Amino acid sequence: MQSYDTEQDWFLTKAQVEERPFTSHTPLLGPLIAWFRTQWNNISAKWYVRPILAQQNTYNRLVAERLSDIDNRLITLDHEHTQLIHDIAELNIHFAQTNQLLQSIDTRLANIEKQEQTSA
Repeated sequence: MQSYDTEQDWFLTKAQVEERPFTSHTPLLGPLIAWFRTQWNNISAKWYVRPILAQQNTYNRLVAERLSDIDNRLITLDHEHTQLIHDIAELNIHFAQTNQLLQSIDTRLANIEKQEQTSA
């Protein structure tokens, strides 16, 4: 099995459609059959098929490049998402610390008010 560095490499490799030579596994006459098919294809279809093949290859390449762009954008969004999760965790810690500080201030104020009420 072939190894690819990225999915992009795989898509770009698979995007290229190529003509295949005719072959035949018929004993003895196989090469003659393949030659005849090639000659017939040269006369009948190549002028028609090659432009379609070129158009398909262009389309495949554009799709592969677009998929690569989308993949890169998703990776960027994933990094941003991870950073936002980290930032939210830090904000939660600061929020908890602020709540503790406010609770401490409320307790002190309540004690001061009690002292003032008892001394009055």
